[in-house]
Amino acid sequence: MYANSQRIQRQIRNASLSELIATHYTAKEIYPIYTDILLPSQNRTPDPSQCITKQLFIKEFKAVVKDPALGKAFFNAMSPTLRKAISILTWIGKDNLYTFEQELGATISKVDPDATFHDDKILPEKGIHWFLFTGTSHYHYYENDSVKKLATSISLPTALRRWFKTFLPKPEDYNLKPVETLPENASAKILTYRCDDTIIEDLRITADYIIRGNLKFTKSEKITKPCIRSIENITDSGDFFPDNSPFGKKISLLRHEILAGILSVIGSKRLEEMRKDTPNPRIILRELLASIFGHSEWVHEFILTHIKETYKSCHQPDAATQLTHIFKKCGTDGWITLENILHHIKYQNIDTEIFSNCTIRLKKKQERYSYIENIDVTSRTEHQFYTTPLLQGFPFLLAALGLAEIAYTLPPESYYYQRGSNPYISPYDGFLALRLTPFGNYAIRNTDEVEIKPSKKKRAEINLNPQRLTVACRNVDPVTELALLEFMEKHSPGCYRLTRETFMKGCTTAQSVKERIEQFKRNITSDLPPLWEEFLTGIESSAIALKSKTGYKIYQLAHTPELKEIFSTDSILTENTTKVAGLQIAIHKKNLPTVTDRLKTLGYLIG
Repeated sequence: MYANSQRIQRQIRNASLSELIATHYTAKEIYPIYTDILLPSQNRTPDPSQCITKQLFIKEFKAVVKDPALGKAFFNAMSPTLRKAISILTWIGKDNLYTFEQELGATISKVDPDATFHDDKILPEKGIHWFLFTGTSHYHYYENDSVKKLATSISLPTALRRWFKTFLPKPEDYNLKPVETLPENASAKILTYRCDDTIIEDLRITADYIIRGNLKFTKSEKITKPCIRSIENITDSGDFFPDNSPFGKKISLLRHEILAGILSVIGSKRLEEMRKDTPNPRIILRELLASIFGHSEWVHEFILTHIKETYKSCHQPDAATQLTHIFKKCGTDGWITLENILHHIKYQNIDTEIFSNCTIRLKKKQERYSYIENIDVTSRTEHQFYTTPLLQGFPFLLAALGLAEIAYTLPPESYYYQRGSNPYISPYDGFLALRLTPFGNYAIRNTDEVEIKPSKKKRAEINLNPQRLTVACRNVDPVTELALLEFMEKHSPGCYRLTRETFMKGCTTAQSVKERIEQFKRNITSDLPPLWEEFLTGIESSAIALKSKTGYKIYQLAHTPELKEIFSTDSILTENTTKVAGLQIAIHKKNLPTVTDRLKTLGYLIG
């Protein structure tokens, strides 16, 4: 069966077994299945007087589907090559035709010799049934059959796969199986990351940093790099990749970008809970993870950064639920490898398409040159550009929040494509395996037991001196010191001094001074001694040393003794003008007509 239309492929994918046979298989395709497989499987021979129709086949085939014994006999009546091909495609769903035939060790298709340039169909060889071939509608005249097969996919319709799965033996990676040792990687050093022992303190400090209003955003609504670097400096868990890696600063802040990004959108309730010495695990772990799984746009923003949404893009909330089911099966006992995860979702036909109708802008590398190409994420490209990057990147998100331990390498160089100046598609391309931490096991609801130890760090105590503009701070923490240094200068350890110069740093307008006073009260304290209140009030009232007076124009007086005397003695002119400096005169626009008329009567003009 050959289908090139996306609409027809969608109908085949969603059709029941009866609909599939009645609508999409021709009588010519059904006849050999009935005579060569179905009848021999029941030790029957064709009846010459019987007319074989689709309705007859559907009726008898339904009986085969309902009876497991008849189903197995039907399968065993097929040729060894057909059985092997069906066994593979039942579990993997789809493959490139050329590659599939190479792995199968047999040729099961051919290019239709009677096809025209605009209708290059792929046909099954004799004795090969059931398969769906999909490919481009035409090829260049000089391309050979191998190239045409490379541009074609082979698959089994979903309804047939579902039936064959009921009696075919399950492949090795059908379920997720933990392993004790990490997969070997001879080409790169294996790195591991785990931060569940420090994540609670990291969440507390980062939440405090955000609540104090320290986050700054770019015009494209991304958190600025200086803010990410500040969060890295005040937290203890480090990042995924070292600064001295071959990719340098491009990926050295990856973990803190995820941490800050997630915490910036989760809402004030969870942030306030994270600031507590002993936070509620249900709020900061379970509800946090549920929010991530429930917001596919967050996954796009923090993980699938190489994918661009189009005006046709739409988010699929059910796919995020599928992600929950996948990672819920991971435990704390052993490593779950990427290969196992990819096989698992393929064999069990799990849909991970969080949003559809997207595109990727990548640089395609050729032997002599490179060029930028927009690639639509379709059924042919989704495994390479969507499914694999998603399942490689999501464990990094879990690890950034202390919910998983991950093993990975630096992102390997992509042979055909690169993203911008990076030689890889996604920074998560080196992911190898993960296992949940106790926090992750609790957050994903595999257990109801979890222990969050109270913070051993003492809270910072800020004491404002009522007689001087100085602050003494006991148990100063990184976020509190960052807030103090925003307005003051450090005089000695734990002692800070406020001056007019340090407070006005960065202010350019009266409004910015007012906002800075509000920020001071929010980030330091609003309980101010009278001296401090007086200082801030004075700052606000006298911040603008020179105020412009609108409506005035400055004129240069002609250098004559007569004019000097006129502007000094004439009552009308002295009343409606203001001497500025030297021979300069300021005249308000409302007084300008009066001054102009008076000068005209005296024989003078205004230029």
